[in-house]
Amino acid sequence: MHSSLPRHPTRGLALLAPALVAIALACSSPPDAHAGEYTLVQCDPSSRDDGAARFDRTDGAYYGFGRHCSDPARSSALKVRNLAAAPTGAEGRISWIAPGGTSVVGVSAEARLRRDGDHRARLSFLDSAGRPAGRIATGRDAPGGFERHSARLHGTGRAGFAAQLVCISGVRCAESDQARTWVRSVRLTLRDAVAPTVSASGTLLGDGWQRGERSLGVHAGDVGGGLRNVDVAVGGVRVAPSRVLACALAGAGLARVPRPCPAGHSGSASFQTDRPPFVNGSNRVTVCARDYGAGPNQRCLARDVRVDNEPPRAHFLTRDPADPELISAEVGDVHSGPAAIRIAYRRLAGGPWHEAPIERTAAGVRARIDSRSHPEGRYEFRLTAYDRAGNRTITTERRGGGRMVLDFPLLERTTLSARPESTGHRIAYGERPGIRGRLRVAGGGPLAGRELTVVESFEPGALPGRRTRTVRTDGRGRYRVRLGRGPSRKVRVSFPGTGRYLAQDARPRKIAVEGMAKLRVSKRRVRAGSRVRFRGRVGTRGARIPAPGKVVELQVRERGGGRFRTVGDALHTDRRGRVSTAYRFGRFYREPARFRFRLKLTRQSRWPYRAPVHSRSRSLKVIPR
Repeated sequence: MHSSLPRHPTRGLALLAPALVAIALACSSPPDAHAGEYTLVQCDPSSRDDGAARFDRTDGAYYGFGRHCSDPARSSALKVRNLAAAPTGAEGRISWIAPGGTSVVGVSAEARLRRDGDHRARLSFLDSAGRPAGRIATGRDAPGGFERHSARLHGTGRAGFAAQLVCISGVRCAESDQARTWVRSVRLTLRDAVAPTVSASGTLLGDGWQRGERSLGVHAGDVGGGLRNVDVAVGGVRVAPSRVLACALAGAGLARVPRPCPAGHSGSASFQTDRPPFVNGSNRVTVCARDYGAGPNQRCLARDVRVDNEPPRAHFLTRDPADPELISAEVGDVHSGPAAIRIAYRRLAGGPWHEAPIERTAAGVRARIDSRSHPEGRYEFRLTAYDRAGNRTITTERRGGGRMVLDFPLLERTTLSARPESTGHRIAYGERPGIRGRLRVAGGGPLAGRELTVVESFEPGALPGRRTRTVRTDGRGRYRVRLGRGPSRKVRVSFPGTGRYLAQDARPRKIAVEGMAKLRVSKRRVRAGSRVRFRGRVGTRGARIPAPGKVVELQVRERGGGRFRTVGDALHTDRRGRVSTAYRFGRFYREPARFRFRLKLTRQSRWPYRAPVHSRSRSLKVIPR
């Protein structure tokens, strides 16, 4: 059998394991420090397989191949022979290339090598470029039989091994029927220095605590001799999906192909975590992958998986008479610890459950119930507790026994008033508004020394946005707070409530703050036909000037006129609230005329001051020319 391959058979031979997309285990043990070794046998009594042999020649006219490993009549060998006179450098080669991640460190082969003239027979190691990198044997110029040739490398191995017949003449090698390179019983010692890859996924490896049925998926790969074992253990006990993988072997330690074992493997299994070998608490889960060879490479991943299949303990506690709406419960869990805890209540006669907002305590939780928001009557309470693994307990029992049943209502109502100190709720620009009011028990006396919250929500366009402060009631339950200067706002006063009194909000109050405008005129008297400049300013305390500026109008009224009218078009201030414009009077005046000018602030989106407002008017006299 004859065949031909590219000049450099080692190029493009790297074999990659399948990509593994998985959730990796948390810890990884390093691969073994030494590299595993195994033996590839080809054209041997233990395995007549020669599929890993590569046949290469410079030109099919000079050298031919024979493939007779299964034919005893032809010496059960792979052969290279000369076909015709060959130029210098012509070559026929049979080679074996180490798979990616491995190297050839030892060779043993039976060979019949004969040189004739300038045709030379050789056995050599090959480097990664396919060039000879270490001579093992050469042929003699004499007939002979098969001889065993062996070589062992120390340190770094080589990329392959080759049996060659090559022309080394300075001019041309004459045709020869004696030159030959026959080889059989090839045994290559391959060193695998690359550890396998391993990863794992599945619900068993999820964050937090695990319970009930969980899954585990294992993914491993190897670029050298392939995977021999994938082992999974829980607490040192071997479990599924552990597996010894099938490999292409010719006997103990002998491989029939360069990569005898699978390059990748995936497996999965389901577990009941409430059964052995799992225990409540920490469980060490390991996943190890080993490749093929003596002293194999190994890579292990490990994760401590926390398991909890035991539900939490839970019960209601006795209430504090001084704080009747505070409902407390004790919750405990031996392993994962409490997670979600809920307190709900409903009418004892039946109906929907109402879930109460809870607050965590050292012993469990507590909830404050707004009993006044429900009809009077008897109510039962239910406590639901989950641990971090998802186990659940539901109870209506108190500590010491008995159901948790209470009579509503429990708290006293309050009233809270708030009113602006200014008449009409309107404040001049730059003034500080005030709010006052009183806190009392509904139908009863004042609540002294109670802290109230005052929230100012400013109109759109104001820079503060929102401002919060606190004030305390005096001995008669009264309070007074002086607010800051700035734009219009809405003020809300709130009483947060206590363990005995209900929270209360006063009716929101609107504080309307007048805007401010000023106007200056460059002249008080002007000749007809002359020009006058007007400069104005808008009050911007705590306000953001809208784009493209605050809209204003320059208005005028003649002496004896009925009302002001706008001069020309509306104007826009700059970003500092300033505006400037000019006006030239006509030459037609025959007698003096007096005018009054003012600046008007118009209503505008996102302007937080009350409008319209006007500046003080300015007088101007026009004198004929």
